[in-house]
Amino acid sequence: MSGIIAVYGLVVSVLIAGALRPGDYSLFSGFTHLGAGLACGLTGLAAGYAIGIVGDSVRSSPLMLVQY
Repeated sequence: MSGIIAVYGLVVSVLIAGALRPGDYSLFSGFTHLGAGLACGLTGLAAGYAIGIVGDSVRSSPLMLVQY
């Protein structure tokens, strides 16, 4: 899951870098790109935090483990 979000971050960064034009960069574009980067970065942070919490709960609770 976190790998997919990292790929989304890479795609967002390539799209933002492709939209940059020297001398034609408005304040609105800057805030739009800032919002896109923050949304993607905070989503990755939240996903990593959630994966860590779930991993810790599975490790500490033997009932959560799949037994064959």
